[in-house]
Amino acid sequence: MKFTKTKMLKYLLSSVVLNLIFSQPSFAQQSVMYTNFDDVNLSFSTFLCSLDIVENPSKTGINTSEHVGHVVSTADTWEGMVNSVPLSFIDFSDKHIFKLKVFSPRLAKILIKLEYSVNKGTVFTTVYKNTTKVGEWEELSFDFTDAASGVYDNIVLFFDIDATNAGDNWYFDDLQLVSSNPPDNRVSLPNIFRNNMVLQQNMDVTVWGFAPAGEKLVITGSWGKTAEATADQQGKWSAKIITPTAVPGEAPRYTLTVAGTSNTVEFSNVLVGEVWVCSGQSNMDFPLSPIPQWTLGVDNYASEIASANYPEIRLFNVAKRPTSLESTDCEGSWVECNPANIANLSAVAYYFGRELFNDVNINVPVGLIQSAYGGSACQAWTSFEVLGSNTELNAKYLVPFQQNPASFSSEYKPAYLYNGMIAPIIPFAIRGVIWYQGESNNSDGDMYRKLCAEMLKGWRKDWSQGDFPFYYVQVAPYNMTLPEPVYATLREAQMNMLTERNTGMAVTTDIGNATNIHPTNKYDVGKRLALWAKAKTYQEDVVYSGPLYESYSIEGSKIRISFKAETVGAGLTTNNGLPPDNFTIAGTDNVFHTATTEIVGNEILVSSAVVTNPIAARYAFSNAPSPNLINKEFLPASPFRTDGPLVLKVENANEFNNIEVFPNPFDRQINFRNGIEVESLELISVSGKSVLKNSQPEKEGNVIDTSDVQAGLYFLRIQEKNGEIRSLKMVKY
Repeated sequence: MKFTKTKMLKYLLSSVVLNLIFSQPSFAQQSVMYTNFDDVNLSFSTFLCSLDIVENPSKTGINTSEHVGHVVSTADTWEGMVNSVPLSFIDFSDKHIFKLKVFSPRLAKILIKLEYSVNKGTVFTTVYKNTTKVGEWEELSFDFTDAASGVYDNIVLFFDIDATNAGDNWYFDDLQLVSSNPPDNRVSLPNIFRNNMVLQQNMDVTVWGFAPAGEKLVITGSWGKTAEATADQQGKWSAKIITPTAVPGEAPRYTLTVAGTSNTVEFSNVLVGEVWVCSGQSNMDFPLSPIPQWTLGVDNYASEIASANYPEIRLFNVAKRPTSLESTDCEGSWVECNPANIANLSAVAYYFGRELFNDVNINVPVGLIQSAYGGSACQAWTSFEVLGSNTELNAKYLVPFQQNPASFSSEYKPAYLYNGMIAPIIPFAIRGVIWYQGESNNSDGDMYRKLCAEMLKGWRKDWSQGDFPFYYVQVAPYNMTLPEPVYATLREAQMNMLTERNTGMAVTTDIGNATNIHPTNKYDVGKRLALWAKAKTYQEDVVYSGPLYESYSIEGSKIRISFKAETVGAGLTTNNGLPPDNFTIAGTDNVFHTATTEIVGNEILVSSAVVTNPIAARYAFSNAPSPNLINKEFLPASPFRTDGPLVLKVENANEFNNIEVFPNPFDRQINFRNGIEVESLELISVSGKSVLKNSQPEKEGNVIDTSDVQAGLYFLRIQEKNGEIRSLKMVKY
């Protein structure tokens, strides 16, 4: 089709939400959702002709003398239609207004159109606005208060003009999305605060919400503590109130009251105890009761559900809501644990909570916040801020989404589940998190460790509760169609996550189902997670894990495998009375052969008649192993390999304010930000022997490569140019 220059031209501007730097939305969703374009990389395309993006280098502010912002230049030649990239989900169940600053060379008509797909059709709403100024900035408002409610998956910005000149420039800046619904003229709180809730015991817990601007509020706990707050100009308020220490065997009912001049909100049947977030994908979402075409239910589900009468265990199920913007609230309610309520809630969460509640040393109310989404990938639970600030994670997860967001389902979209299902419950006070996820990242290998570790750091930063416990499940054996050893490397990445502070891993190699990715034995999963909590969080003297690999040594034609002493328990054994199986051994040809094994004390000797000079051994290192090694507490050993990536851990980096290990001290090297001028770097063994030295650290990037260093304890000697010497204590596993 031919067009003439007198035809109305339609230019399309579209942007990917990933590229936008968000400000933190207020609870009432009044604040700006998109900040100015200066820090944003936008993707522009057109319906009928090409557009060139010109970045103005002087980003010092908007004024009429400098056309600061993003420039759209018309081209003199026609091009074919270029497909736009959708902005992704924008929730319009609450109405909104878009605001946009425009610098026009002449009068034009600006349009914003919102679209979403439903039943293979498209619903859209368009708002027009005419520019009234030429050669200067003006702000246009696009009111979508009459837009149909729904979740829009595309936003497009048009500008229509009656004629065009080659080289015409339009400048755009400060795209904003604000709520057109002011907060209710009353005191209210997000849904995580409701009747029947459990508040974390013995803690300054944050209570927050909104109220008319300037209104003073008094927060009162019936246990005898009060706090005060004042709503700011946006209606936001928050306060901290101290909760009592829960007494084992007792569960007094409390009220929490928030009183303002406009109204009073009171929550009843409130308990104080231990609160845990239970997150992940379908195996965490897996309910006790069967669901047709999905789950078979847990083992003995009928009797398990019938006996689930624990009114002091409370559950909150965060509604599934992936979204591109950080939500300030979620749907859900607190319910007591009984047969009617528990059937369709997380089995792992329930068994974990039941183990804590029934423990005579704990035996206080337990609150379980279920925030799980079947099929979800770890990057979906990780914030944009975290993903975007890490070069590797950005390249692997954000960039592909940016390039083709329409090809991603909701559970794979980076940050979408964090935005819709984690952000709304922050900063509700918790004791810790249990996590069952990984199947949807099965091909990520060691990258999964980096991703999950960064996700955890982001959650801990956002919650501002320090390094709270994070106990997770190592994925169970599953005979999938992926090549070997994809699942094994995922389990290895999960085991290496144990180098993160205050983490623990429940091994499931003995309770999986090679033909079903959703094993029905969820009791042992919850119990094993609870063992970590009992030992590490509640300081009980219990064996909390099966044997975890620590080191190896080569002794002639055999390899000796050692395990972390505290995981051996009363000793090594097998679950069938036979020698340990699923071990393989390789020589210099790197061909692995089935091994003969012998338990010698708390170690295992591995050998093979066909391998005379061994260099490496592996245990259960396949997608769907069925191994037999356990400790005498009947907890299974984690799969491992001695030839895997050695993990480096810096023990005392926090002692040095101006040294930051970067980005993560795992990848066989150490580097750190240039807070100091370094003369040399030297790796020294505990015996004082120099192992590695870098005499030109600045030239070589302040890196010291530990690829060929054996496992053990070391010190990194940092010689500064001013003569000062510092030392980092390191452990290489």
